[in-house]
Amino acid sequence: MEPFWWTFKKNIADLFRPIRYVTQYEEDNFHFLQRLAEEYGEWMFYDGEQFIFGKNGRDKGNEITLKHGENIFDMQYSLRTTPLNLKGFNYDYYNNKTYEAPASSENVSGLGAFTLVGLNKSAKVFNDELVEIGYQNHRESSTLKTAVKLKKSEQANKLAVLTGRTPEMEIKLGGTVKVIDTYLNDQNKVEVIDYGSFVITRLSHFLDTRGVYQCNFEAVPQDTDFAPVDYRIISPNAEPQAAVVMQVDDKDRMGRIKVQFPWQKNDNELTPWIRVVNPMAAQDRGMYFIPEIDEVVFVDFEFGNPDMPFVTGSMYHGQAKPGDLFDEKNNIKGIITKGGNHIIIDDTDGKEKIKIYNRESKNEIELSIDGEASIKAKSNGTIYLEAAKGIEMKAPKIKIEADNEVDISAGNSVKVEGTTVDVNAQASGSFKTSAQLELNGGSMAVLKAALVTIN
Repeated sequence: MEPFWWTFKKNIADLFRPIRYVTQYEEDNFHFLQRLAEEYGEWMFYDGEQFIFGKNGRDKGNEITLKHGENIFDMQYSLRTTPLNLKGFNYDYYNNKTYEAPASSENVSGLGAFTLVGLNKSAKVFNDELVEIGYQNHRESSTLKTAVKLKKSEQANKLAVLTGRTPEMEIKLGGTVKVIDTYLNDQNKVEVIDYGSFVITRLSHFLDTRGVYQCNFEAVPQDTDFAPVDYRIISPNAEPQAAVVMQVDDKDRMGRIKVQFPWQKNDNELTPWIRVVNPMAAQDRGMYFIPEIDEVVFVDFEFGNPDMPFVTGSMYHGQAKPGDLFDEKNNIKGIITKGGNHIIIDDTDGKEKIKIYNRESKNEIELSIDGEASIKAKSNGTIYLEAAKGIEMKAPKIKIEADNEVDISAGNSVKVEGTTVDVNAQASGSFKTSAQLELNGGSMAVLKAALVTIN
């Protein structure tokens, strides 16, 4: 609790599991702890000697008896009604489930008789169910139910409130007082009215010019389990901001990454695994583009909650530019991966084309309408076409050209058919079969050379 001077004493209830990730965002230590206390229903107060966090951490001390007419000048025990019928909703992306928890199914323990009266009246007066979608970051329905119960308990504990004025100087925040009164019954005997024991939740001290002390206090029945105080905390609203990608090896294979905000760098802290927005995302389909390590990304927050970041996209900066390939006229669009694989779309007027190639253009495919529409496939190695049933090529004109040789082979037969078939060899030609050769010219066959040899 630096820089505060007081002793810090904590004894936290075991209702919750360890928090996976929580951010102290634009708030001091006191505000941060106060926000946690409100969210998780913990007691938090300064009793004049120690800073207490957790109901069981408070030092109850000796219970002070306040008797009306003696050491309590006046008192007021008020009942009130308030809406308690709410239903909490939460979407859990990790399990793709929506949880709901109606407060009507949750019982509040530790309520006094007067508080129960206010509870029953509240249920009758405010019978409409309020839907609350602000519950966030739950991965089990049980934790959502606990959060809804805490909210209901906090409100229920304020249904019966005792206020009073006393000269007792030993009263302190978190301490307990017992309030009694006396009266004469029909037999003229003194009877005691026991209003019960209460926990002091609010205290104001006064000292007049004569040196006479008195204090005004507010208290609730001491059996209450959850803090009755509404801390009036305004939760921090996290603004969209830049971060650097630190990890991409999501073991759950959900396309998540870990990033580091500039304000986390000095402490070497990271976010948990957070999701990345893509245009499409579904089981075994979608658009899978995950930023690389050291890239700068833009991060937003669900409900503005600093504990729930997600990546909306990547951004160029002074040390990471798109490169000379992309022109100032914005004619070039494309995808370039870290391995040098390119998919380039060129919208230059009259030269529109789509080009796919790898590093140094060793392999490329080009779809172009420059002049006549064309498709070009190029490789510094070998291009393979393979199909299980067949490959068909159809065009007004098909040309096959090789610098050295063309080999055509088939397991069964090779068939060449056309109105005219020309086979022309610049030096020599050979037709050879292992069993039988038949030349059939139909109506006429011509065999012509300077020297013809037939064996």
